[in-house]
Amino acid sequence: MWLIAFDVDGTIVEQPASSWRLIHILTGKVREAEENMKLFMEGKISYEEWAILDVKLWRGVRVDELDRKIEKMIRVMPGVDKLFKWLKKSGFKIALISSGVNLVVNKIAKKLEADIVETNIVKVRDGIITGEVEVRVGYYNKGDVLKEVAKRLGVPGNRIIAVGDEENDIPMFKVASISIALNPAKKKLWREAKYTVYTENLENLIPVIAALIAAR
Repeated sequence: MWLIAFDVDGTIVEQPASSWRLIHILTGKVREAEENMKLFMEGKISYEEWAILDVKLWRGVRVDELDRKIEKMIRVMPGVDKLFKWLKKSGFKIALISSGVNLVVNKIAKKLEADIVETNIVKVRDGIITGEVEVRVGYYNKGDVLKEVAKRLGVPGNRIIAVGDEENDIPMFKVASISIALNPAKKKLWREAKYTVYTENLENLIPVIAALIAAR
């Protein structure tokens, strides 16, 4: 059995922004969120502190109303459904490992029938966001999350593939025996990933992955 782990935002999903920013747009909290992000990027707060501040901005929002808006905004990458069907048929376990939030990522996982989802959990009580969050996937720990998933499934390191497009996916690349930078914008990913693929249709990853595992 092989395990393949995908980043979500920008990798398998086409949407106007990250899942965090998407919700900020839908709740009218973009300006406040940009102030929080500035604090994180300047190193004044940790990722967990940043996440807590961001989710507090959504306190009191009704989830059912937000869900309907999110559904209309999410756009998966062309060909991802065919890629996932092929992976499942080929015996892969598919994990989505995202530093986004469950309100968005879980919808994508359900749509694509991913086996495992690891992301950050926004707390909800009586259908209303409480303003609390459980930070499970931070900016720097995707590698540790992937290790835990592989251990849970009993998959050895030489049968793990990681696919991502941003610097925070590099820790996954270090864990996987096959790492694929998908449409990367930064040269650092080219150096860290074993393979780089540029494509607008993820169905094109099928022959690439098939050739890579056949060569093992």
